[in-house]
Amino acid sequence: MFVGGQCPGIDLLEDLTGMNFRVISMGSSRGLSAMADSIADIAGINIAGSEEYNLEAIISMGIRNAVLVKGYRREQGLIVHPESNIKNPEDLPGKKLANRNRGSGTRALLDKLLEELAVKKSTTKAELVKTIPGYNSGLRTHRAVCEAIASGKAEVGFGIRPFAETMGLKFIPITVEDFDFLINREIMDIPQIKSLLRTLRSSDFARQLPSGIITYDRTGEIIEDI
Repeated sequence: MFVGGQCPGIDLLEDLTGMNFRVISMGSSRGLSAMADSIADIAGINIAGSEEYNLEAIISMGIRNAVLVKGYRREQGLIVHPESNIKNPEDLPGKKLANRNRGSGTRALLDKLLEELAVKKSTTKAELVKTIPGYNSGLRTHRAVCEAIASGKAEVGFGIRPFAETMGLKFIPITVEDFDFLINREIMDIPQIKSLLRTLRSSDFARQLPSGIITYDRTGEIIEDI
C-alpha cells in the first residue's frame, strides 16, 4: 500500500515498472502515520525541515523500521485563472483560496509562506488568514484544488505545476521542494522494490517526468540511518 502525497511521478513509476500500487492520497503526515502504524509499505512525503526535507519529520514520529529514498524535486506555486491579476502570496488577502488538507506537505509549505508574509506585514499568521476566505478548506489532492479554481469556486490555490497546466490554469512558481519515498525496510530486497529503485534512477523516468518535476543528483539515494 502506498500512502501519502499525490504526484504524477508516482503514476509514471507505476507505468514504467508495470507495478500496480494501491495509492491512497491523504497527504504526507498521514503517510508517515500509516508507516508508523505498519499500515503502509511506502509513503510519498514532502515535509520541509530546518535542514533536510522529510528526515526531521520521520525522526520526530519515531519511525525506525524504514528507509528514506530521495526522490525528485517539484515546483510548488500559486495556481490561478489565466486572466487573474494575482502574482505572489502578498495578493492572497481578499482572494478565495482552495487550500489543501491539514497534514499535507503542500499545506504546511503554504503555512510557512504565510508566516513569513505575516512578519512582513507586522501581524500574526492567525490574523492574516482571517483575511483569506477559504483558508480553512481542506481539499485532499492537487487535482481537487485545480478543479475548484477551474470551476470558479476559488480564485487561487497552492500546488504543483503539472495539474495546473493540464487543466489550462496559470502556474506561478514560488519554491522547489523534495518529494521522497519512505519504504518499509523489510521489503527493500523484494524484486518489485528493486525495480522501483532502478526506474527512479533511470534516464527514461527523468525524461518522461512532466514539467515542474525533475530528478537530481540525489535521486535514488538511500538514507538508512534513521
